[in-house]
Amino acid sequence: MNYFGKFKGDRLFVPGYLTEESHQGTLEKSIKFFNSVFQMIEREAPKQWNAGNGEGGFIAMNIGVSATMKALDSILEYLVCNGLNPHDHSGDVLAEKVAPYLEPIIHFVNNLSPDGLKKLRSLFGSGATEKVLREFQFAVHDQFEDYDPDGLQQWIKESSGQFNDKSYDLGYHKIEPFLHGYICSALRKEFGEKNWWAQGVPKKIQKECSLLRIDQGSSEPEWRYLTTISYGEIIKQNWMLFGEPMTEPGKESAAKDKRIGWLNKFNSIRQKYSHPQRESVSEEEYDFLVELWGWLEPNGGE
Repeated sequence: MNYFGKFKGDRLFVPGYLTEESHQGTLEKSIKFFNSVFQMIEREAPKQWNAGNGEGGFIAMNIGVSATMKALDSILEYLVCNGLNPHDHSGDVLAEKVAPYLEPIIHFVNNLSPDGLKKLRSLFGSGATEKVLREFQFAVHDQFEDYDPDGLQQWIKESSGQFNDKSYDLGYHKIEPFLHGYICSALRKEFGEKNWWAQGVPKKIQKECSLLRIDQGSSEPEWRYLTTISYGEIIKQNWMLFGEPMTEPGKESAAKDKRIGWLNKFNSIRQKYSHPQRESVSEEEYDFLVELWGWLEPNGGE
């Protein structure tokens, strides 16, 4: 963020939007700016604000505040690119300048559905704030088309869900059945029809599949309940059988876990195309599936 500029050691070489000639001046300007913008949020989204991090709250949670500050930073950058000199204005006047662009964010927050609110509240990890920031930026862009921060168009493209169906077709109809069929067939060939499950599948996986079958009251065979993560354990236990065909190209000299690390990434994408209402598959993730299928099918079929 560019609120306070860039430093080399103790020396300021690029002033920030809130930088003044003295530290005290910078502090006072910053207090006025942030007080004004968050008072506006409190005033126009009282229910959200007063809920804090409790039920129904979001904007006053750490992730909401962080995303708001990043959004305000990008709004100031947009205004500066369009001729605003932040050093000509006090903190409260700068808050007035960004207020029209803050309104769409407040409107977005006030109109979140229960499911939408739950989704944002459940975000965590290093990329969580970025995801909320994009939602805020999109809300502003929807009203002010010229406001178009770097990366927003790509996010809009990926968040449209346009890669969900293609990923589902490739993952669900090709990669998933291929993995299941190839691994089970190879184990049957290696250990025989009677012994492949007991000798080729780790006991932990056998137990997990058995419990799933019992919980569902199913008469299906236990091997029907193998999961993507199960395959990784099976591959490692039968490395001489699966190590070479299941190794990602370029990682032949790596440790086992890295050689089959693609399974974890594939599983995370599978979660998305299986439940697109939660999160969309990105273009990069779809490209990964295409690349995966490109080497996996011929390697596994050799």
